[in-house]
Amino acid sequence: MLVEKIKASNMTEFKEHEQVYHFKDDSVNLEGYVGIHSTFLGPATGGTRFWSYDDPLDALKDALQLSEAMSYKCAMSGVKFGGGKAVILAKGNKNKNLLKSYAEFIDTLQGIFTTGPDVGIDEVDTEYMSNFSPFILGHKATQHERFGTSEMAARGVYISIQKIIQVFGNNDLKEIRVAVKGLGKVGGELVRLLIDSGAVVYGSDIDVARCKYIANLYPQLKIVGSAEIASLAVDIYSPCAVGHEFTEQNVRNVKANFIIGAANNQLTTTKVGDYFYEHGKLYAPDYIVNAGGLINITDELDEGGYVPERVLKRVDFIGDTLLNVINISKINQVATYKVADELARKKISRSV
Repeated sequence: MLVEKIKASNMTEFKEHEQVYHFKDDSVNLEGYVGIHSTFLGPATGGTRFWSYDDPLDALKDALQLSEAMSYKCAMSGVKFGGGKAVILAKGNKNKNLLKSYAEFIDTLQGIFTTGPDVGIDEVDTEYMSNFSPFILGHKATQHERFGTSEMAARGVYISIQKIIQVFGNNDLKEIRVAVKGLGKVGGELVRLLIDSGAVVYGSDIDVARCKYIANLYPQLKIVGSAEIASLAVDIYSPCAVGHEFTEQNVRNVKANFIIGAANNQLTTTKVGDYFYEHGKLYAPDYIVNAGGLINITDELDEGGYVPERVLKRVDFIGDTLLNVINISKINQVATYKVADELARKKISRSV
């Protein structure tokens, strides 16, 4: 295993990162990066993503952007952890030899970074990897009387939607039109919660088979193409796929008044967040509303081990955190993303 530290300070936009690792094991076709943004609030934590990248530099940037977002997410959700993220370059099929080698690398970090499921890495994978390191979280060995990570991530988004529509005069979700992009575990669970509440739900996914599966589960769901989902004339647009959803070009196509979704790093530039604000569209900062998975997975490290009631209480408080950001945004007349970023930075200011 080759492990080297990278000087993130050489990359202007990532100069605040504490540590960055590049790891590589050619014998199992393993290569990737771990970004540790901040450990002021506690050891860094964040999921491991297994994804195909056209350029290794894109993978590095992804790890660094996501780890910074994790610092903000930890700060705003109240968990006692800092932000980190790992990315594995998907050069071929995921297999046990690769996962074992990766877990052994995580173990060498001796707890400065704990990790769990993310895109491409599920709880079956983390259960296997936990045999080689105690710093792998979210595995099935701890799943008794435990909520699913995706379930709580979706709940956080759902609670946020509920809170916002109440503030703007709706007592419930009946007939509220919601477009959900990405029907994976989080998006699929969000669809269930919304339909059960009487919302009119549109959904899309690049995986046609997944669309058919979710549509069979929920016949009320209206499936539309991925190219048109963001431009539907709905009340709420909920991006729940991969990040970098909104660019300075496509943001003009969004017709929804509220943007509340689980995808990470939705805004490609600050100008996108400014556009939403200037055009009267309320953007719910993603790292606030999608923190349910983080809260769920880190609870096993809290006092007394995993406590389901404590998880629910903390996830449901996401809505109150979001309302606080919205209130400050109104009072100070600044975009919600700026308010959230400033609040998060203050919480970790002594470390960055």
